[in-house]
Amino acid sequence: MRGLLIKDAYTMIKETKLFLIFAVIISFIQNDFLFSYAIFYAAMLPLTALSYDERSKWNKLADMLPYAAKDIVGSKYIIGYLCVFCMTFLVSCGKILFAGLNQPMPGAEDWMALLGVACAATIIQSVNLPFMFWIGVEKGRYLFILFSVAAIIASLTCLEHMELSQIHITPGALLSGILSFTIVCNLISFLVSKRIYQKKS
Repeated sequence: MRGLLIKDAYTMIKETKLFLIFAVIISFIQNDFLFSYAIFYAAMLPLTALSYDERSKWNKLADMLPYAAKDIVGSKYIIGYLCVFCMTFLVSCGKILFAGLNQPMPGAEDWMALLGVACAATIIQSVNLPFMFWIGVEKGRYLFILFSVAAIIASLTCLEHMELSQIHITPGALLSGILSFTIVCNLISFLVSKRIYQKKS
């Protein structure tokens, strides 16, 4: 697994450099929308590794190497988690660094919102990757966009007709629910992606 992660890191090195520069700039801007965008962008970085693998016919070579399907598929998920973690960490450092200068110290709600964005980014990744393993990066990207637009429209429609003021839930229960949902989504996604990869190999 470590070898696969190193390989992906080398193939992504140019994209990763741009990502790190972007992360540092975003950390200094202190804008919640840009923070969220940066974290979601981080979750999309495994697509770069998948794209390089697809173009270089890596999967054909990988079948001759002593790697199981769970290792090859899992490496892409781990790369995404690491990117999301690094971006979330940098955003957190930026918030703490600027606290007391021209920004108030982040409260519990701010940290919960940041964690929620990070969880949402990994959920997006969990939806995205099976499409990529199924029909390839290029076609999978368009299918994922269509899926995302449909999901956003459905979510906005539900929220519009939902009485949020009547929903009473404690922050702890909300956090537990978000984390549990994130773990379940990623576990199911991994199993689906592994199954798809095994069928295509």
